Amino acid sequence: ESFFEEYSKTFNWSNDNEAKSFRVTEDNTGKTHRRYKQYYKGIELADVQYILHEKNGQVIHANGSLIHGLDLNVVPTLSENEALQYALDNINAESYMWETEKNEAHLKKEQNNPDATMHPKGILMISAKNFELEKENFHLVYRFDIYAQKPMDRFYIDVDANTGEIINKISRIQSGDVPGQGTSVYNGVVEMVVADT
Repeated sequence: ESFFEEYSKTFNWSNDNEAKSFRVTEDNTGKTHRRYKQYYKGIELADVQYILHEKNGQVIHANGSLIHGLDLNVVPTLSENEALQYALDNINAESYMWETEKNEAHLKKEQNNPDATMHPKGILMISAKNFELEKENFHLVYRFDIYAQKPMDRFYIDVDANTGEIINKISRIQSGDVPGQGTSVYNGVVEMVVADT
């Protein structure tokens, strides 16, 4: 319980930072693994995690990333709608999933939620450009999940909340031909290519 308090004292981790647990798992050796996300002035750092591995209530190992020395203003200059326009300009799709009524209706039914929508909502986060986890690479961003219908694609896009610069663009749909193996009826294990066509 006192790990991050002691960590802060020992390594001079600023009081502007906080580690919040988001998942706890146990393994068959009796160890508990607690995953934490880092927050700076109440804003989550995207793609930054730290894991405490414990046994009998004692931390026996820790790994991951904690960022020191952040000095960011966490009040955005751009509105969420302005940032969304930068993201949409970057994607530049002919159409988007939320623009089709049947897509929206399907999502509402699937989630049993009349308020569900594919329309992107900006989540204020702190994100490192190109995932380079050095303090100078972090920006206050709006992260959007943008689902394009034509051409079909889906991205997380981090838009700098002050300048509109695209900090990261993370593909959520992967495609391609993958070499593999399969068991055939007459020839045992055979080489094959799993194609996306």
